[in-house]
Amino acid sequence: MKTSFFTLGVALISLGAGSASSHAQITKQGDRYVFRLGLKKGMKFTLETVSEVSMSPGQPPMKLNLPVKFHVLDVKNGIAKVEIESTSPMGNGKPQKSVLNVKPNGQLDGAAGPASNAFIIPSKPLKPGEAYRTQTSMGGGGAPGGNADVTYIFRGIQNVGGKQVAAFDVRMVLSGMMSMQGSGKQYMSVADGIVVSSDLTLTVNLSKEQREALAKQGQNMSKVGTKVTVRRK
Repeated sequence: MKTSFFTLGVALISLGAGSASSHAQITKQGDRYVFRLGLKKGMKFTLETVSEVSMSPGQPPMKLNLPVKFHVLDVKNGIAKVEIESTSPMGNGKPQKSVLNVKPNGQLDGAAGPASNAFIIPSKPLKPGEAYRTQTSMGGGGAPGGNADVTYIFRGIQNVGGKQVAAFDVRMVLSGMMSMQGSGKQYMSVADGIVVSSDLTLTVNLSKEQREALAKQGQNMSKVGTKVTVRRK
């Protein structure tokens, strides 16, 4: 039980944004906006994902702080080779590295896993009020497998913390081995097409077996609440 919920934040990684650039990657065309990634050779950044899991009513939530390091090793013909380094809280403490080849449109060729969710961008131009859907990998780090259906609703361009960002409302649903619903907000940098921050509130519906296991421990629960925040450092 603790393993699955404590590592839930690992499966909900999204990427933080870099500094402003004069070469915007989110550009307006007519009444819609086109989204591209602006990864450059030598870029390094650390993504901080903090999950707060409420396992017991009246008790403080368990916290998981997962730093993930990104390093753009090279960019050739528009394709960025990105090294990703993370340490699983359920592992032996040794950093795990993988490499992704990322196209400007967010398409990937390389290792799978939650960190690949960092590069999800709209596949079509959007105008405010329009939505796009995708699937987010929930495997890795000991977390339950499967894909969550995620809907992003574009709310337009805003100024947050002195930076121009594209604002999205987020809705997430996972069914199957684990049932979950979630919602929140996400902000994507106009400068590089990468997410500045993300705040999600999730509700995990426990299975009959999970409820019975908790009942034996004196805990009468049917749902588990989780808050996941993502910030780039």
